[in-house]
Amino acid sequence: MRAWLSATAYLLVFFPGTGQAQDIFEWAAAVNGSWGDNARWNKISGLGNPPPGVDDEARFNETGTYTVTFPSSVNSGELVVSAGNVTFRSAGTDQQYRLSQDAFVRDRSELTLGAAGDSLDLSSDLLWITRGGTVNILHGSEVSTGDALIASASLIVDGAESFFRAPGIAINSFDASGRLILRNGARGNLNGPVTLDALSTDAASLTVESGAELEFNATLRVGHPDGTDGSGGTVTATVAGGG
Repeated sequence: MRAWLSATAYLLVFFPGTGQAQDIFEWAAAVNGSWGDNARWNKISGLGNPPPGVDDEARFNETGTYTVTFPSSVNSGELVVSAGNVTFRSAGTDQQYRLSQDAFVRDRSELTLGAAGDSLDLSSDLLWITRGGTVNILHGSEVSTGDALIASASLIVDGAESFFRAPGIAINSFDASGRLILRNGARGNLNGPVTLDALSTDAASLTVESGAELEFNATLRVGHPDGTDGSGGTVTATVAGGG
């Protein structure tokens, strides 16, 4: 895990760094639609036209439940999901959503990757799931990220062929539990430090269950990045019927 991630993660949970993008676009309403449909997007800033391009920020901040379909693979700069329950799915053939920067899922929003018969793969520089956010990796979807932070939030990898890969990950509880769960034949690969830190009385947990597999070539760290203990919460790493 990059050294600066654990050292600055606590600030970034509350003050997430964005603003690297060239142009900023937001999904206009909590309705289903295709990524490439210009009418589904509002331009917040910049000179370009929708949909978001390789250096642009894509925002999903509408309350409600809706699906964004990817007829082809796409590239953008940064992804920010901050409200509602949005599903990303391919259209018939499995597609990829590639980010040159970071993905943020926060503020009790939920991002689901994949629907029955249509997985969607996501890659990013870093993955930040914070402040009650949830990311679900389902239906054979795959997520590959440089490093990941789960802070008072959830990452759930569920189902055969669903896959999560990161060099390192920090799972923290600030004012709610932080958890990573692999289940029902899902797979994971962690090749860097794994930090479990209960910063409140809530739990920080990593669970592998019901036939899931986790390839773990890393050091498990418990406590703050400065080496001190957490603040009284429960820290657990569990394999229950895993592969």
